[in-house]
Formats: sequence, structure tokens, C-alpha cells
Amino acid sequence: MKQNILLITLLICKFSFAQFDPQVLFGSTKAIYKDSSIIKGWATTCNVTRGWQNYLDTTLGKATVGSEFYGTQKSDGQVISLGDSGIAILQFDNPISDKEGPDFCVFENGFTIGNAQPESHMELAFVEVSSDGMHYVRFPSQCLLDSTVQKSNFDGSNAIYINGLAGKYVANFGTPFDLNVFAALSSINIGKITHVKLIDVVGNKDALYPARDKNGRKIIDPWPTPFPSSGFDLDAVGVINQLYNTNIFQAKDFPFLVYPNPINAQQNLIINNLNNASVSINDLQGKTLFTDEAKDRLEIENNFLLSGIYILNISQQNKVYHQKIIIN
Repeated sequence: MKQNILLITLLICKFSFAQFDPQVLFGSTKAIYKDSSIIKGWATTCNVTRGWQNYLDTTLGKATVGSEFYGTQKSDGQVISLGDSGIAILQFDNPISDKEGPDFCVFENGFTIGNAQPESHMELAFVEVSSDGMHYVRFPSQCLLDSTVQKSNFDGSNAIYINGLAGKYVANFGTPFDLNVFAALSSINIGKITHVKLIDVVGNKDALYPARDKNGRKIIDPWPTPFPSSGFDLDAVGVINQLYNTNIFQAKDFPFLVYPNPINAQQNLIINNLNNASVSINDLQGKTLFTDEAKDRLEIENNFLLSGIYILNISQQNKVYHQKIIIN
């Protein structure tokens, strides 16, 4: 009887950690394919602060592979490497919004180790979001890998032990994130997420201050990776749920003539065919910067908009139309 109890206890311990979804092709997974119809947009701006190839040997220099442009637009396999603790901040034409299901997904260039086992090379990153570009909150993460064993260079890990970290899946498949986990927080507006921050995880188990998950467990991923491609390799960030309707930038559905667009600083913006409409301009954080009404034609003196992307809103006959305008 005691032996049976011991066996059951061992089985419970063994499988209690296997609680997350597996790698792509090895069972039912939450991964999102890059061509999925649920992806409505992509990051349009990427700013990266590179980390060292090996933070304990700075003579190697910082990661150098890729350019910031590779972190924008659709996932295509072109990446920018962050290096140890490197940071990427992504912005979007149309802010991310909390709606049903996952709201955005992050793509890296991981790969499987062999064909007969669910082991994959995963370089991980913490994910944080902000609704103002200053105050960020971090998605809760879990790493149930054996923290006494260091993963190095091209070692593989089983995805069932990873949750809430970017880089879990192989190339072409994004890791999804649901903003609803922050629903109880007042410090962030999950209806208007303007920035996504990715921070490379340095998976050194012997570090003085090792990376840790939400429960204080050490996060282990391949380290060191003393190459120009060191650290998390950002491919893209796809937007699933947007603040504005998915057809916000569909010119064919926009019945007004707006020109010039893009517009140079100090150049006036002209809108024709208004037919008794209300006009407003918002920034990407949703702040209203301009309002007016016009019967047919409206000329807006551009002496208040800085370089960037804005949303033009036109209300007419109980319908609201949106269009992106770019200030050079």
C-alpha cells in the first residue's frame, strides 16, 4: 500500500509541472501562425537598446545582427538580436485593445531540436505593456525548467514548462498575450495599449541576480550566446485586437477627400466632400487634439501637430469614419 501511495505521489510530482501547452507540431498549442486571419496589424515602430553578447565579458561587444526595421511589419524571418538584457520597444498605428481572447502575439526565430522530440531552442523575453510609453506592467511568467541545469548555446527545452514569456514557439508562430490579466489594475488602460516592451531574459542560473518568474523561480534559457546574434531575436509583434475597427485604414471605405497625406509640418490639411460633418483628430493615445464642424470643405492649419501618426475622425449621419494621417 505504501508503495502504491509513493508511486502515485511520484507521478503527481512528475506531471504537475507539465501544465502548459506544447511546442508547435507536438500537440494542441496556443501558438498563432503568422498568416492567421486573426492578426489585424503589426508594429510600425521599433526602438532597440542593445545588450552585450555576454554581459560577463564585455570585450565581445554588443549584439549587432539585424536592424530596428526588422522588428516591424509582418513576421518574415528577418530579426534584430537584442543581446543580454537588451530591450525593444514597439509602437503601433492603431493601439492594441483588450477584447475577447489574446490581444497580440510576439514572434521569435526558435527552432526544434530533431524531429522525434518536442525539444526546441528557445531564447526568451519578458513582455511589458504601456498605455502612455512611461508606465509599464509586466505579464506574469512561469518557468518550470530544472533551475539546476544550465542551457547553453543551442540546447533545447520543452515548451510545456514555459508560460507568459515571448519566444516560446518556433519561427513563424507567435506567442499570444491577453491584456485581460491586467483588468484589475488602475495604473494602465488596457483598452488603449500604445507600447509593447520586450526585455531579453539572461538565463544564467548562477547569476548574482538571476532572471525570475512570477513565483520567484529562476528562468533558464540558452546562455551564454557570445555571438553577434546574442539574446532574444525579435521578428515581429502582431496585433489581434485593435482600439479602432479593423477597417480604420481602408481607403476604399472612406468617402472624403483628404490631402495632402502624408503632410509636411506647417502645411495645411484639407478635407473635401464633408457634407455637414464633425471632424476631430486624435493622437495614438486617444487624446483629442482638434475638433470642428464643416458643411463641405475644411482647411486645418497644422501648427499644433508634431511629426508622427494621428487618427482623423469624421462623424456624418450617425456614422463615424477613421483615417490615418502622417505628419512628416
